[in-house]
Order: sequence, then structure tokens, then C-alpha cells
Amino acid sequence: MTAPVFPILVAAMLAFAVPAVETPENIGCMDGGYLRDQQMVLERFSKTANIAEFAHHGLPADLVDILRLRADACAESYDWPAEGIEMAGRYKLAQLILHAAESRSTFTKSQWQGLHDAYEGVDKDAVLEAVFGIRQQGSAGQSGQLNNRQIEDIMVEARIPGTGSNIELVTAWLAARAVRDTSLSYFRNVELKE
Repeated sequence: MTAPVFPILVAAMLAFAVPAVETPENIGCMDGGYLRDQQMVLERFSKTANIAEFAHHGLPADLVDILRLRADACAESYDWPAEGIEMAGRYKLAQLILHAAESRSTFTKSQWQGLHDAYEGVDKDAVLEAVFGIRQQGSAGQSGQLNNRQIEDIMVEARIPGTGSNIELVTAWLAARAVRDTSLSYFRNVELKE
């Protein structure tokens, strides 16, 4: 099955075992500068979010508003174009989802490491296309299809039991990683004012 599983992530704004990545300085603006009550909303989401629930019912409006406000403030400081604002919001949302997925799962460190390792071999464009039904600009030709069988293969490689809730969690995690990586790539490759 390749139908979009989590389209609400794009519509809404489009560390624990997350490996460290080189973050371009200007997108780092999204990681700070929140008021205390805004930070509490972000922390509550990353600690208590039920990924399956928001995938079907949408993201909390206060979270979306906070991310938009912060992206707008960062855009003003760094003179981001509209696409940069969107990418920054996606980046921060992906970071929150990654933290929520990893902190709320019952996967072991070994299973998470296996998932991180398996992710390195995944076609990121195929993840974005399969999960969100979108293609990245500049993708040449037909990207590979990511389907439930491939997700199950990734889970077998990571030694994660193939239950329905685990498949949903791994799919959300794969999508968030692909969105985060795409957003970081945008900020590395687009010349923006420092």
C-alpha cells in the first residue's frame, strides 16, 4: 500500500536518539527564541504526542501558530523567502516528531540504531512521495516506490516487531527524518542572508 499515510504534516506547516547533524546556522534560529509558554507547548507535544492521533486529526493549533510565529521572526532576521519559511517550519516540526517518536516508543537502543542504519539506505524522495504524495523539485525521473513491504523489511533489519502501531510509528519516523533532511539540505544549498 503506497497511499499517503501522514498528509496532515504537509498541510499543517508545509534529542534523544536522533543522530547529531550539522545544522546550518540560519535554520538553528528555529531551535531557540521561544517564550516560556511557547516552549512548554513544544515540550508537551514532543513528550506526549500520539503520532497516530495527530496524523488523523491534525496538529494542535497552538503548536502550528508557535511554529509559524517563530519561522516568521527568523525569516525577518535572515531575510528568508517564503519557501525558506516553509522549510524552517517543516524542520522544527520534524524535530519535534522525531523526539516524540523516539521518546514514546518501546524500541530498544539497538532497535533505534538499526532503524537509523536502515534509513541511510532509503530513497528519501520515495519516502516523501509515498507518505505525503509529493515529489521534491529537481527529482529526475521516477523515484522508487516505498511501500509497506519495504517498511516491514526496514523493521526486520532493525529487529522491530511488525505490529500495526509499530509500522505507523516507523512510517512517521521515516517521514520526519526525510522532511528534516530535506529542510536541512535546502538551508545548506540555498544562499540566504547571514
